[in-house]
Amino acid sequence: MENLEFGRNALSACVAVAMLSACGGSQPPIGATGAMPQSVTESANNAHSGPLLYVSNDGEAHNVTVYRADAKDPSPIETISSGLDFPVGMCLDGRGTLYVVDDDGWVAEYPAGKTKPSKMITKGIDTPAFCAIDSKGNLWVTNIYGPNVTEYLPGSTKPLCFSIA
Repeated sequence: MENLEFGRNALSACVAVAMLSACGGSQPPIGATGAMPQSVTESANNAHSGPLLYVSNDGEAHNVTVYRADAKDPSPIETISSGLDFPVGMCLDGRGTLYVVDDDGWVAEYPAGKTKPSKMITKGIDTPAFCAIDSKGNLWVTNIYGPNVTEYLPGSTKPLCFSIA
């Protein structure tokens, strides 16, 4: 178990570096786990008229804090806690839908501008760690246990396929 935790923390550091180097890119970063908060930005139209920065807080807060990404020294504008227990990673699709990976065994889907999940994805999920959206809008979730990678078609809560290594 100690090796698993070390691996997760080492991977978190690598993902954080990759996320920082990709901040200006068009691809949303994949999620991160461990003690380091994870963030993604959205530039699609939203209720707050500007790009948003989402930061997952899996420490004592157990929520996602939303900031204006284009503000200098921004203050939180919203907090997402509904449907979350231990948020460890996030990703955004092209419509601005936020997917939050929860370490307790699900992925919560939040339509753009919403703070309550529209769906909870649990099938094919076993201690999820990361998520990503591909160019077709498919959601990919990595799992610590069970199937290593699970793929979901846009809008689906049932896995399309599993990749077991």
